[in-house]
Amino acid sequence: MTCECYRDRAQSAYDVLKILNASSSTQRFIAKVRRKQRRKIALQDLCQRESSPVTSTLESSPLVSGSPARQNSPLWMLTPESGAVAIAASVLVVAGGSLVLSRPETLPLFDPAPKTLQRAAQQYQQGNVEKAIATANSISPDSPSFLLAQQSIQQWQYEWEQSVQRFRELEAAYDAQDWLGVLRKGRDMPATEFWNAQKAPFMQRAQQQVDLQGHAFLQDAFNLAYQHRFVEALDALRRIPPEAAAYAHVSEKFIEYEEKRDIRAQYYLQQAYNDAQRGNFAQAIAYLQRITSETPTYAIAQRKQLEYRQKQELRADSKF
Repeated sequence: MTCECYRDRAQSAYDVLKILNASSSTQRFIAKVRRKQRRKIALQDLCQRESSPVTSTLESSPLVSGSPARQNSPLWMLTPESGAVAIAASVLVVAGGSLVLSRPETLPLFDPAPKTLQRAAQQYQQGNVEKAIATANSISPDSPSFLLAQQSIQQWQYEWEQSVQRFRELEAAYDAQDWLGVLRKGRDMPATEFWNAQKAPFMQRAQQQVDLQGHAFLQDAFNLAYQHRFVEALDALRRIPPEAAAYAHVSEKFIEYEEKRDIRAQYYLQQAYNDAQRGNFAQAIAYLQRITSETPTYAIAQRKQLEYRQKQELRADSKF
């Protein structure tokens, strides 16, 4: 008999917990109960049994059965919903194999700390850092959210000090017309509502200037490439920062101009060969000097320069 009784209790507790987990309106119902003084008094009256184990299954309880006591209970009359919500209002917990009633206001469900911390975080987002800290500090040390609140306060204080310093640096860069510096300082600041609003005018003006500069460098690269001055065109492309809108064209043009630079270097090397065969070593050396170190033909050009200089000197000595 004893085992059967405990089995019934365990099965009933499992059913109740399933009901509690499945009820999406439980929290709203409990909040409603707390707001209504008359209903709260009725609930507390029922909760006086919390120190006594329920010795029978829920089916035999007046709250669950169809008895008159159940129908006349103030708790049962609080809602037109099924008995699951009423059971949720006076939350059942398993303790030592028995079911006991517990006052809702003593459970974590009624802990206001998470909402308080959320409100503090919103205040911090809006730039009210002192108010946010005060709100977070109002969370009781007994709350499970207390440690998180203290950690948040430390983080907010650190971030705020860093943000103030970086904003001063941003203003200094703006005054010096260091547009890239403005963008990079602003990018390093926390993306809170307050700081986003503070830095927005500076960032917009800086972005406009960086885009203009980037476009000018890109146009220079186009012009130099048109003149077959690909080495200088590549240098112009290197001056376009990633923050500029024109940077989207850099990668494509860089590959194109590198290929054309190498082709041009091969052309200079061939012209140097031709001039050297005609004995025009000075012109041959001039072509070789136009081949830069980034090209595959650079090593050959260096050797040929040495060779042609020696031949040039020998020719000069032979005249005497």
